[in-house]
Amino acid sequence: MEKNNVIIIGCGRMGAGLALRISARGQDVTVIDSNPEAFWRLESPKYTGGKIVGIGFDRDILIKAGIETAYGVVSCTSKDETNAVIGRMARLVFRVPVVIARLYDPLNVEIYNRLGIRAISTTTWGIDKALNLLSHNPLDTVMEFAHNDVSLIRVEANAMMEGHTVHDFFRVAQVQVVVIERGNSSFIPTFGTKLEAHDVLFVCVDRSQINAFKHSIGME
Repeated sequence: MEKNNVIIIGCGRMGAGLALRISARGQDVTVIDSNPEAFWRLESPKYTGGKIVGIGFDRDILIKAGIETAYGVVSCTSKDETNAVIGRMARLVFRVPVVIARLYDPLNVEIYNRLGIRAISTTTWGIDKALNLLSHNPLDTVMEFAHNDVSLIRVEANAMMEGHTVHDFFRVAQVQVVVIERGNSSFIPTFGTKLEAHDVLFVCVDRSQINAFKHSIGME
């Protein structure tokens, strides 16, 4: 049986917003929350998923939501402990392929990543984002993948890059331009794509190549 459904525990701003986006894509989604009043956030014709009132780490509630055939589980309640418990159950007991737990304490993120639970810390993300903005850093780290071995970096094309091809600046195998935003559109570039003023590049960079990447585009 193909696994396609997603279960979200916690109908706060993050959980409801994610559920609405998933439902809009036509994917099956069910939201669990212990407070029935929280479901007001899903009162939209765009939401066609399920709603279950219950405790997110209750085994029977999770089974009712379809965890045995779930592709993904996202636990984003207001408590780290609850999100961690649900994440461990989903991954280790029900073997859900993609498990995400929101953890407010950034010290716990790495521990759960090692268990195969993709933990995200809004605290860490917020700190990093603020530092990037305050330092006027032309390189903006959008995402760190598991163990921080690979980063997705947003960089604006500078004068040195304008008129040159992607291949001119990104020849290392561990540095890949995956998307370019140009005006009101975005596209996947080829090595022959010429860079233009105001292009915004999203680049996957291996941690070992960060310094070489900065040097190649004149930022170090």
